[in-house]
Amino acid sequence: TGSTADPYKTIDFALGMIYPTESNPITIHLMAGRYSPETGENFPINMMSNINIEGEDEETTILDAMQTSKVITMDDCDNNTISGITITGGLAEGDYPDNSGGGMYVKDSNPTLTNVTITGNTATWGGGMYVHSSNPALTHVTISGNTADY
Repeated sequence: TGSTADPYKTIDFALGMIYPTESNPITIHLMAGRYSPETGENFPINMMSNINIEGEDEETTILDAMQTSKVITMDDCDNNTISGITITGGLAEGDYPDNSGGGMYVKDSNPTLTNVTITGNTATWGGGMYVHSSNPALTHVTISGNTADY
């Protein structure tokens, strides 16, 4: 039901069950743990406007795409906050834009990231984060240990 007693099992499922609006933004609260293909998570996580993702903390709440895809994609999103998570295991390959932003692909979006670590991601362009026509606000964000050709 998406309640504390009966939480949704994946972020992807939660995104399909909610209807955020500008006047009613929705926060997806993540329990500590690793969210990966092994636990049933689908990647990339395609963000929509007016959705926030809040983990317990970046040490214990990990989004790991396990080199299957990008981790998070934001294209033309408004009013988003991401906090308290680690973004890792992203792989962006192929032709543009598929080869950009292994950890996060941010286009025409202005998210706020707080207490986020982006590490261990790979892409042709922007291993950790690819930002195009966007202005993300980053506070206590570590982007390191990612690999990219450009």
